[in-house]
Amino acid sequence: MNRYHQFPAGSLTLVFLAGLAMACGAGLPEVEDETWPTTPRVELTRPGWSQVQAEASPPATGAAATSSPVDTPAGTVYYVAVDEPGASDGNDGLSPTVQGGQNGPWLTIQHAASTMTAGDTTYVQGGTYYESGISFAHSGAPGTPITLASQPSEEVVIDGSHAADGYPGIAIVEGHGHYVIQGFTIRHMDWSGIATDGGTAEPYHDITIRDCVLHDNGWSGVDLAAVDGFVIEHVEAYANAYYGLNIIGSEDGTLSAARGVVRDSSFHDHTGAEGHGLAINQGHHVTVSTCTAYHNTIHGFDVSDWPKRGELSHDVTFERNFSTDNGVAGFAINSDSHHVVYRNNVAWRNGADWAGHGAASGFLCYEGCWHVEWYHNVSLENTDAGFWVEDQLGVYGTPEDSLLVFKNNVAYNNDAENLWAPALVVEGESTWQVIATHNDWSVPPGQTTAVSIRVRSTRRTRSTAEPSKRAMSRQIHGSWTPRCPTSTCGPIRPALTPGWTWGCPTWARLRTWALLNLQHGKERR
Repeated sequence: MNRYHQFPAGSLTLVFLAGLAMACGAGLPEVEDETWPTTPRVELTRPGWSQVQAEASPPATGAAATSSPVDTPAGTVYYVAVDEPGASDGNDGLSPTVQGGQNGPWLTIQHAASTMTAGDTTYVQGGTYYESGISFAHSGAPGTPITLASQPSEEVVIDGSHAADGYPGIAIVEGHGHYVIQGFTIRHMDWSGIATDGGTAEPYHDITIRDCVLHDNGWSGVDLAAVDGFVIEHVEAYANAYYGLNIIGSEDGTLSAARGVVRDSSFHDHTGAEGHGLAINQGHHVTVSTCTAYHNTIHGFDVSDWPKRGELSHDVTFERNFSTDNGVAGFAINSDSHHVVYRNNVAWRNGADWAGHGAASGFLCYEGCWHVEWYHNVSLENTDAGFWVEDQLGVYGTPEDSLLVFKNNVAYNNDAENLWAPALVVEGESTWQVIATHNDWSVPPGQTTAVSIRVRSTRRTRSTAEPSKRAMSRQIHGSWTPRCPTSTCGPIRPALTPGWTWGCPTWARLRTWALLNLQHGKERR
């Protein structure tokens, strides 16, 4: 028998300021779990609120990648120059221009990759290089990586349109690592722009990819399988067949992708049938921050455990990211992935009609998730619930707990068309331990339910008595624990009044500067 516990809109409303101003390249300010900034940063069309908004202009889609200066090379510095008269792989590669004899740049990037050893650096001069399957013959070493970089401020394009080999643009050899790849536009590859091989029996180590643009490739912009230690920064991936960035384990499930950082990057316009912005499949100890994902067919940011064997995804953190106009969820977690934290993220207008997948939530858990925490997030104008957790646990692994934490989040004006989905939904055949406090669950005019807790099983861990609406129930499948139901938080303002509108800018700005702001300084525990 289904059991529903529903609470009216406006219950336990906290004052909040949630701004949405799109601007590519502007990140959300750091907000710790314990404290809140004092400067309001919201624009509402009623008096009494103030607004600060980023005005950075977005880069044009497909803008050429250019490289910032690399670290001081520890070894030999080489040069490649496809447009330099006299450039040849028979040269010594030690000069950017031909000096006479064999003193001059190489012609191909592959020759540089075959030659370099630990600590060496190659600068690739501007031009279009019709190469693919570029692979390093040697590994770098800790502290002395091999660096392949475009010449600073020059545009270097690696184009696979003339290749028929089915390889990625840059293919990292099994078990190798300690590489820095910087400043390239990689396009039109049959496979991915940059990739490791998922069929590996050995992990890859310490790969850094920065200042790159990867587009119109046959699989992913970047496909990192079984990499232990990676940094992806200042990367734009768009219009690839499946993923902007795919972080994944080995094909047999024995090796995971681990200990990685993704930051200051964007993943967009992956509009194939399975297009995702960023996916973490069988990865752990990964942090994704100040990134954007938009106009992808499925999810903007996804945590899963495909190919559904081996170690589940766990210990993943998303902070200060922005996800909008995706066909399904802005942020999704599934397949019993666990120990995931969402902090200071914004999900806006996901479940977009253009993708044809129907309504979807800003933050979504399906096919099982456990020990997931949401802090200081904004879910705004998505076509289904603001936050939705569904399905049973334990299909792909054995959960250690069923904890869900919601603190200081805002859900506003989601499912405005159908007026069916509440701001927060938790359902499934599992017994959830839910802790929710200092959230603002605001729903559109006409929607009377802000929170729905529904379980398809009669199994419970506590009393089955109808919970108190005032206290938001401590008896919903473990605990639903409000911290300040009435007067303990100081003055409380109501949720947004019907008729108020957000100061949402035009689509052209494509980025967010948004944060929540409590007037009480510190959250009271």
